[in-house]
Amino acid sequence: MTTMTPFNSEFENSLRVILLLDLCDKPQTLDKLYTLDFITVYGKSFEITNYNLNGDNMYMFSEFVARREFVMHAIKLLVTNGMVIPISSNDGIGYKITGEGKKYADLLSCDYAKEYRKAAQKALKRFVSFSDMTIIKFISDKSLNSLRRAE
Repeated sequence: MTTMTPFNSEFENSLRVILLLDLCDKPQTLDKLYTLDFITVYGKSFEITNYNLNGDNMYMFSEFVARREFVMHAIKLLVTNGMVIPISSNDGIGYKITGEGKKYADLLSCDYAKEYRKAAQKALKRFVSFSDMTIIKFISDKSLNSLRRAE
């Protein structure tokens, strides 16, 4: 029997995705969402905040690959619940928050949600214009540099 945990659950990831999409002017791809979420949560490591929202973690880059799948499941949950809609574009499938999703995002007012929004705004300002592959490469390069420093 497995123990239910809120950490890295579909629910936790869906809350972060809805907060992130609430700040976006246009639809975002899965890859853009999972990379921006990763950068937001580990903002200190990407020089956009003074601390990492989920604390300092020497294994944070090992989460990066798994984060894509977590965010994909979160998006499915949000689409199923009518809070996000998929939109086809030249970049592939993008996701946009719905009116219902905006109402829900407005209810998220705890300290973590406020800090996530602040960090996400900084991540969006710096990285939203980058291509999905450019951001993935940027994070991968950071990961390699982190491993080299640890040796």
